[in-house]
Amino acid sequence: MSALAVAFSLMCLVTSSLTMLMQLAFTLVELGCVRKNNVKDIVFRNVLDTVLGAIIYYACGFAFSSSGGPFIGQKHFFLADGGTYACAFLQAWVFAQACGTIPSGAMAERATMLTHGVSTLALVGFIQPVVAHWMTGADGWLVKGLWDEKAYIDCAGSVYVHCVGGIAAAAGAYILEPRIGRFGHKADSAKPFSSSKHAIASGLGVLLFWPAWLGFNMASITPKLQLLLDGANVEASSELLLLPAVNTTISAAFAGGFYLLLRKAFHGRIKLGYAATFWNSILSGMVAITAGCFVVRPWAAVIAGILATLADIGIELLFIRYKIDDAVGATAVHLGGGLVGALVVALFAEPDLVQNFAGGQRYGGLVYGEYELFVTEIVGTLVACFWAGACSFVVFKTLKHYRWLRVSQQYELQGLDISWAINEQGSPDTSPGYRNTNISTSTSTSTSANTLKNTSYIVQSENAASRTGIMGMEMRNTTSNVQPSTSQRSGISAGFTAPSSNLPLANMQATQVTGRQPQQEENGL
Repeated sequence: MSALAVAFSLMCLVTSSLTMLMQLAFTLVELGCVRKNNVKDIVFRNVLDTVLGAIIYYACGFAFSSSGGPFIGQKHFFLADGGTYACAFLQAWVFAQACGTIPSGAMAERATMLTHGVSTLALVGFIQPVVAHWMTGADGWLVKGLWDEKAYIDCAGSVYVHCVGGIAAAAGAYILEPRIGRFGHKADSAKPFSSSKHAIASGLGVLLFWPAWLGFNMASITPKLQLLLDGANVEASSELLLLPAVNTTISAAFAGGFYLLLRKAFHGRIKLGYAATFWNSILSGMVAITAGCFVVRPWAAVIAGILATLADIGIELLFIRYKIDDAVGATAVHLGGGLVGALVVALFAEPDLVQNFAGGQRYGGLVYGEYELFVTEIVGTLVACFWAGACSFVVFKTLKHYRWLRVSQQYELQGLDISWAINEQGSPDTSPGYRNTNISTSTSTSTSANTLKNTSYIVQSENAASRTGIMGMEMRNTTSNVQPSTSQRSGISAGFTAPSSNLPLANMQATQVTGRQPQQEENGL
């Protein structure tokens, strides 16, 4: 085995392993954005996501992303044709897996397990591989280009990973509708739903994302390794090899720094309560440089980071304005950053770097006086977003039609961790929310000693400025014999009172399910 083959294999293994760390980073970020009665469920779903993604990508996802036609791949189903494509499969899978995980954060705390599983299978097995084939497959229609074989450029997946996942997250969050109590009467009013005890997890997730993203973007040059190392100037070749890592770091840093400047300029001071948005701006900067990490210079990475922060903030405000509940801001980070990434390539791709990346063709972005790449990037990005959005809309609308989309009202208010515990004690339902079960709103009680009687959950918003500087939410367990009003059940009023329910617990009372006496639980940042 030649030294080049060993280097190629090692680079493939290292970059793929680093990219897989994104699964852990996604989990940590989501843990910091949900209430404490949902943390175990979040971890379980992210592990399940990895298992399902690997299975479906082995079965058909890799085949759809590989060669076989201009619109969809047709070879390598179940890797059964004996080809030598271990590295290609490994890297393509971790990219698709990252895409499949994005919607889970947006739909956290209220999507059924079935919704999560179907979303992962659809994205990793079909929706994302088709777009990847267009942009990276040997015979994809965007690889061949719209003019003179000047190919669409997305080095490491700003569009075919992050835009696709971000569009799916937006569709899921919109169709799923907001969590109970998330928005108030007034426009632009939203209450953070997270646990201060787990908020540190999001920060750790961002720190883990940083090295993982270096591997993610460095993976884009693995197929170009021989071309780069064949150059006479070894020092120049090493500079090109490390350019994606340098650009990723610069874009992320400037995105976070620009957000802090904006916060200071418009609000006078920087508060810890804004940490989640600060972290999201850093992630959006990483997404924005992903498309052009190999074909733009560091000065363009600075611009990418700044534009990504503006896109992230803009989408966040737009979602709050129209009351679309994205639990972790996944759409703002991945869709906003991904669109910026495509724009950065269209404007700032340097002809010499494109020639190194594309293997011979020399063309550049609009600032270098060439329009072909600009038009190709815009057309390709719009088509990819339309494809991902349409497919995701069909998937989630179908689940909603059969009432499989969202957990029951009671499960949502209890928290999915507690719902799992209840089902383990013999509830007639399946595990949390496999069906959006109708919960009776009657306050009548049962004479059975094994029934949890008259339990209602009250979600109240309060001003938590004395603790963190932003609004928080409290989840309280209380007993009530009063039939809740329609406005209370809707969750729009300041205090939400869920209907009572008679839920068999197999000789267990509420204190046995929770492991402690009912008490006030803090759930705000």
